[in-house]
Amino acid sequence: MVNPIVQVGNMLPQEITAANAAADGSGSIVLALTAGKNGSKVYGVTFRNSRPTEAASSAMLCKVFLSNTVGTGFKIIGEVALPSVTRSGTQVGAAATISFTPNLDLLEGQCIGVTKSIHVGTQDNVSVVVLAGDI
Repeated sequence: MVNPIVQVGNMLPQEITAANAAADGSGSIVLALTAGKNGSKVYGVTFRNSRPTEAASSAMLCKVFLSNTVGTGFKIIGEVALPSVTRSGTQVGAAATISFTPNLDLLEGQCIGVTKSIHVGTQDNVSVVVLAGDI
C-alpha cells in the first residue's frame, strides 16, 4: 500500500545555485530526496526559476539523477528544458516538470539528485520540488 503524497526523507524545496552541465553523474549534484525506511514512490520533479525580482533568466537544461542505495553512483534518469523568461509583476518565472509514468519506486537510501546546466547569476537560481510518497 502506498501512502498519499507526504514529506519523506529530506523532501524540502531545494535551490540549485551552481551550474553542472555533466550528464554522467559527476560534479556538483543537489540532493533533492532520500528515500525513507520502506522506500519511496516518486511521481515527478518540478523545476522553477526562483529569482525573486524582475530579471531575465538564462535558457537551461535541468537534469534528474538516481543514486544507488547508499546515495552514490548517480545516473541520469531525466532532463527537461527550462526556457528563458523575464519574471515580472505580470509574468511568472519559467517552470518545467518531469513526470514518471509509471511512478519511480526507490529503495531505502536511494536518492534523487538534480542539476542545471547554466548559472550566470542569481537570475538563474532554480527551486526544485520532488513529488513523492512513502511506500
